[in-house]
Amino acid sequence: MRTTGSTLAVTTCTTTHGNTAVGLVVIALFIGAVVLFAVLNAQARGKLAAANAELAYLRPEVAWLRSSGGAGGPGASTWPTGAGWYPDPLRRHDHRHWSGTGWTDDVSDGGVRSRDPLSGQGT
Repeated sequence: MRTTGSTLAVTTCTTTHGNTAVGLVVIALFIGAVVLFAVLNAQARGKLAAANAELAYLRPEVAWLRSSGGAGGPGASTWPTGAGWYPDPLRRHDHRHWSGTGWTDDVSDGGVRSRDPLSGQGT
């Protein structure tokens, strides 16, 4: 009967250590998943911020619409529907020419045409 008691003690000890090892592995996997998610989230947010900055640089009218209330807000009714002269979305001139696909550098003040790059650096 002593042999059975000794065997039982060894079995119990092994089971306890086995459960501890499994618990540690589960905790490590959980922490690893949380860290991986945090890293991937930070990378995605960085890419989104870069894309938004590029969009604002390449399409100033989008930035202007966002600042004036976005789609459906003030300014949305003045969105160009075809090529022509429209109020300057940057509000630096009376009018700016819309090519049908994007704003050009051609501007007009009081009927006098000139050029003003969208980047704001005059020629």
